[in-house]
Amino acid sequence: MVLIDPAAGLIDAVLVDGLIEHARAHPSAELCFTPAAVGLNAVLLRRSLIDRLTVARIHPGRLLTYWPDQHGTDPTGKDGCATTPTSVARSVHRFKLDSHRQIIRADHATVCFNGQLISTEAQELAHRMRGCESVDVLPRDVVLEINTARSTQPVFAAAGHLKINRPDLPLEVAEKLFGELSTLDDVRLTLSGVGDPLLSPAFFEIVAAARASGITAINVETDFLQSDPEKLVAAGIDVVSVHLPAATPATYAQLMGVDGFAKVMENIRLLEQEVRRVGRGTPLIAPIFTKTAINLAEMDVWYDYWLRRLGHAVIVGPSDLAGQIPDCAVADMAPPRRRACGRIASRMTILSDGTIVSCEQDIFGKQPMGTIGQTPIQEIWRSRFAALRSCHEKSEWNQQPLCGGCREWHRP
Repeated sequence: MVLIDPAAGLIDAVLVDGLIEHARAHPSAELCFTPAAVGLNAVLLRRSLIDRLTVARIHPGRLLTYWPDQHGTDPTGKDGCATTPTSVARSVHRFKLDSHRQIIRADHATVCFNGQLISTEAQELAHRMRGCESVDVLPRDVVLEINTARSTQPVFAAAGHLKINRPDLPLEVAEKLFGELSTLDDVRLTLSGVGDPLLSPAFFEIVAAARASGITAINVETDFLQSDPEKLVAAGIDVVSVHLPAATPATYAQLMGVDGFAKVMENIRLLEQEVRRVGRGTPLIAPIFTKTAINLAEMDVWYDYWLRRLGHAVIVGPSDLAGQIPDCAVADMAPPRRRACGRIASRMTILSDGTIVSCEQDIFGKQPMGTIGQTPIQEIWRSRFAALRSCHEKSEWNQQPLCGGCREWHRP
């Protein structure tokens, strides 16, 4: 069986034929795949593997991921990996036609083929997509702060060092924002910021408003010391990202400023239980480990534990918010040569008072781009952010209040 995503309208038949020939040449490989960019790849499963997966009730992707108790070599180094052109394997673009944004991008990149698209190979598509990069009419990711209250004082976050008291985001402002964002069907919304969104009295109303507007990808970042599992599952949230930067209560208290490790673990257990009871599969629970010198010794144990328990876990580095809080990173991960920030072309951050800022580092609104309800989001994104992008392209980031001291510019 050859698996091809229904939205892979640009998939290259030559790649698929090559995958099948590769499988014929390696009869012992039960799973063969092409390590190509999303939308250009395919997977071949032999009948014997399908039968075993059916009995075990697991998906084939389980065989390609890292599991602590099943050590092995990288799948790309095994017989099941088919040869793929370098430009296709290393492309950073997506080629699935699964949203209006993606269709617009593909249309712009392939218009020059003038009726010959069906016979165009993947290498040419990758080349055209790379040469046709442009900023979308709306950001792909929106980080929305709905409050500034937080029950913890993390050493790696603003709440651990600064007093920031902004008013909570009014529901009507959120509804205005969601209405403008809904013109594209693939906007990803993250409720985050200085505060813990679950502490906002309007949290569930804001989530409901987002979903009613057609925003279907919603992530919530929380310390998870407060939880209502039934309401969280019923709200239709996709991901609950939990700040849990420790494997022991003592380290948690040292990093987060409160004795809350046992409470967070219990809330995660209750949410897992509710997700299983409902049988929906979401929200996914994503533990986040912010790596510092304090918790570095627990990182490997923490990671393996959550992989075994949930199948996924996230490790991130801390930010000093462009020099606004003390740096607690183990090492400076920024490349030696500065380049334009990669986030200002795809991500927008909004503070709880409605101010649109340049990025998540701007916790005080020192680089305001506009205000929700006063100027259309598209205008702000295509004009005011354009000026900031132009500044970065000219290597003039030092002219901005925060950009010059930022060390997160290399993050995707």
